Amino acid sequence: MPDAPFNIDSLWSVDLRPDPAWEEAKRRLWAMTADERLAAMYAGTLSLRLCFHWANHAPHEAPVLNGEFWFIAIKTPEVADAAEANVTMRREDRP
Repeated sequence: MPDAPFNIDSLWSVDLRPDPAWEEAKRRLWAMTADERLAAMYAGTLSLRLCFHWANHAPHEAPVLNGEFWFIAIKTPEVADAAEANVTMRREDRP
């Protein structure tokens, strides 16, 4: 069955107000030091959305595994099946 045609009027229901919980999560993220953000990511206390936000705004801080951000790469079958992964930090790879 084909998809229904897009109706531009459906966008009127999109809520454009800021999300206070998201704004607070971002504030807490940037209140951390770079090392604290890294530790929180490895501990699994940062949501995927916060990880993407962090990597977008401070890509030099986010660790890289096999050429991909660590928080993405760690979920791939290649990494999950690997006995030992070669982790490289972007700080060392990029100027």
